[in-house]
Amino acid sequence: LMYQFKNNDLYRDAISKWGIEAQLWICVEECSELLNAIAKNKRGREKESAIIEELADVSVMVDQLSLYFDKAEFNRIKEAKLQCLYEKVMK
Repeated sequence: LMYQFKNNDLYRDAISKWGIEAQLWICVEECSELLNAIAKNKRGREKESAIIEELADVSVMVDQLSLYFDKAEFNRIKEAKLQCLYEKVMK
C-alpha cells in the first residue's frame, strides 16, 4: 500500500479532511454505483469486474463509516445478522 498507516488511520484522515457529511454522500454515491453495475450486469451491459470494483468502493465506505459511528456496535450487530444468516442457511 502507498498509504503506510493502518486503515483506521486512513479512514479517520478522510473524515477529518472532507467531513462526515461529505463522506455520507460519497457512501450514497458508491451504493448507487453498485446498484447500477448490478442492474447493467443483469441486462448484459456490464462485466462482473465492474460489480467487484463497486463492491470494493462500498466496502471501504462501510468500514469508514462504521469506524466513525461506533465500530464495536457495528461489529455486534453484524455478528447478530451473521448468526441469523447461519441459522437460515443451516435449516
